[in-house]
Order: sequence, then C-alpha cells, then structure tokens
Amino acid sequence: GRYFDAVGALGLGRLESRYEGQVAAEWNLAADPDEDGQYAFAAGGGPGTAELDLRPAVRALAGELIAGVAPAIVSARFHNTLAGATVELIELARRRSGDLPVVLTGGVFQNALLVERVMRAAGPGVRVVRHRAVPPGDGGLALGQAAIASAVVQSGRVGVEEVVCA
Repeated sequence: GRYFDAVGALGLGRLESRYEGQVAAEWNLAADPDEDGQYAFAAGGGPGTAELDLRPAVRALAGELIAGVAPAIVSARFHNTLAGATVELIELARRRSGDLPVVLTGGVFQNALLVERVMRAAGPGVRVVRHRAVPPGDGGLALGQAAIASAVVQSGRVGVEEVVCA
C-alpha cells in the first residue's frame, strides 16, 4: 500500500493527501487499461521466507516519469508489476506448500484493478479467495482478530487474561 502512495505521489505530483488512501486510489484510476507492460523486480527468498525487491521497478518508473512518459502508462505498468510480483510469490508459495488457496487480503486488495490483474495472471488452476461481505482493509482485519479472540476465549483452553494481543 505504501508503494502505491509513494509512486502515486510521484506520478500525480501530489505533495499531500486529504484522507487515507487518496493518492493510491487516484493512482489506480489513472492507469491506462490497455497498457500491458511492466517493470523489472526481484522475488525469491530462502526456506520459509519470501522477499520482493521493487527497487528496480521504482528506479525505472521514476526514470520514465522524468522522461515524460504519461502517468497513465506508468500507473498501468506499476499495477502490472505488482500483479506479476504477487503471482511470482504465489508460485513460490505453491512450490513450497502445495496447492493451497490463495487469499487476497489487506487494504491494497481494495484496488479492483490490482485484484483483476492478479487473478488474470494467476491463471485458471489457482484457487483464489477474496473478500465479499467484509472489507479487505483494517475493518476486515479487526473483524478477523475479534473472531480469533472469541474462538480462543470460547475454547476454554486459554483464559481471557492469557490472551496476548500483538
């Protein structure tokens, strides 16, 4: 999400925002739906870890903006890059853990364009779980935390005083 804020601020020339997610939402709307290019990135990691390095993408993106490439093209390429990177991380996880469902959650997946491009790039064999009745951002996170806390307390195995909040 912070990458959307940062590159959106660069691409749209926004020095400030009036509300949470404003620049990211505007960057999403700016994307040319017909652009299919993307920027370079690095994905990988060791056992039990996954790493994504977007520095090559940010350097290329900034260079294009300086060179005068239209923000609509740059926005679309950035969205395509994050979709491609997400799918690469999905494939890494599937190689390690098998054919488990992929859950697209977190505030960044309120971005319909990103979700659509991830699902398209993931292909037909990948089972994707998305939010329907609960938002993928902080509201859904809070609901999930409350549900887990309730289940732990109701199980009787852990007393309320033993619940540790992170």
